[in-house]
This record gives sequence, structure tokens and C-alpha cells, in this order.
Amino acid sequence: MKKEEVVTLIKKIELLLEKGKENKTIQFWKKFLSERREKLEQGSNPHERAAILKEIKNAIPGGMGSMHELALSPKDGSDLSYTELNADYAKLVHQLFEELKKN
Repeated sequence: MKKEEVVTLIKKIELLLEKGKENKTIQFWKKFLSERREKLEQGSNPHERAAILKEIKNAIPGGMGSMHELALSPKDGSDLSYTELNADYAKLVHQLFEELKKN
């Protein structure tokens, strides 16, 4: 698994979350992802990087992966519908999980 691919997927998820209405759950996952992405971009050592990737991977099944069920709603004026936003989110999280499983 390439660090760059994971960082790119995280950035795509973060951009998608920006299109959703704010709530505490979305704020939590935006912060969670941005902190881990920044650590990965800073070039952490292999042990730190592995720990960060494992932490993200473990967060997906129980939390981040089911977040679309928590009514991710588009912000007013968003170009995405509720269905599109949730489908795109679920697809990106699945891609991220599959990428992390390669490790």
C-alpha cells in the first residue's frame, strides 16, 4: 500500500464531508482524518505510519464506515443530492478500507 494513495483517498473523503451539513459526528471524523493525514504527510517513520494506518483501518467498520447511515445531508446549495452524497461517501470509505487491508 502506498502512503500517497491513502492520503489521496482521505483528502477525497474530507472534501466530501465538507459538502455535508455540520454535526458533531461529521466534525469528529473530519478532525480524526485531518490529523492522521497530516501525520502521514509529514513523513512519519515506518512504525508510526503503520500505527496510524491501523488506527484508520480499525475506525472504519464500527464508526466511519457506517457514518453514512447517520444522515449525511448536503449543505444548502450543494451540488449533491442526499443519495449521491451518501453513495459517494460509502464508495470512498470502502476504497480506503480495501487499500488499508493490503498492508
